[in-house]
Amino acid sequence: MLVTRTHQGVTWLASDLLTQACIPHAFSTRLGGTSTGPFASLNLGQPSMSPLKDDPATIEANWRRFTSAVGLPPQRASTSQVHGTAAAVWESKGMLHCPDGNADAIISRSNGITLTQRVADCMPLLIATTDGSAVGVIHAGWRGLVGGVIEAGVARLREISTGQPFIAAIGPCISVEAFEVGDEVAQVFAARWPAAVVRRTDWPKPHVDLRLAAVAILRGLGVSDLDVATECTVGLPDLFFSHRRDGVTTGRMAAAISVSGKVGV
Repeated sequence: MLVTRTHQGVTWLASDLLTQACIPHAFSTRLGGTSTGPFASLNLGQPSMSPLKDDPATIEANWRRFTSAVGLPPQRASTSQVHGTAAAVWESKGMLHCPDGNADAIISRSNGITLTQRVADCMPLLIATTDGSAVGVIHAGWRGLVGGVIEAGVARLREISTGQPFIAAIGPCISVEAFEVGDEVAQVFAARWPAAVVRRTDWPKPHVDLRLAAVAILRGLGVSDLDVATECTVGLPDLFFSHRRDGVTTGRMAAAISVSGKVGV
């Protein structure tokens, strides 16, 4: 289950599973920052295709607000997100296995670093060992989901962990009701997942359920303990930014996680 929390004026969603494991984490909302206009208010990233940009200094101030409120380390590890399947491993000396800086998953065992990925309808996913000694964050749009970004992130986490079971949380994203797709995208999903992932009967065009597909992937990988958000980023404009709803000029939420304070690396 995901619960809404507010501290120092900042609102975010937290996973019961990750909280019980003492793993600092959050799925941000748009509430509690200082950005204005289409980026109001807790904007944590620039739109990639819009000529209108938020003030970089304001974005950094928003990040400081967010990490302070949640209790995450202020130092962040992030990547250029390309809707691909690369998974980077972050160590105290820097990022490995990501020479060009492009990756849609980040995994780490290092203390003092917050792993982050930014979203505005795509699906954010947090994953960790049950003891919190190894954690990861994954950005999964439909291309990454189909391409195997979740599988890549889980594989990297297995490489650096010590055999502990995994727990995971799927954050707010575009819902099946809002995610209308073309026939070519629907066919890609239908070829891989059960019929329930692609819905053709309720609307004139097919719709895809990203969350259902992600749950199927995780369970297939042996990750059965997971929390799944029910919130739709498109349908809640007061709470979330949305590229599908607002177009290219909109802000970014973030999924963020760091290793448990109970362990040392």
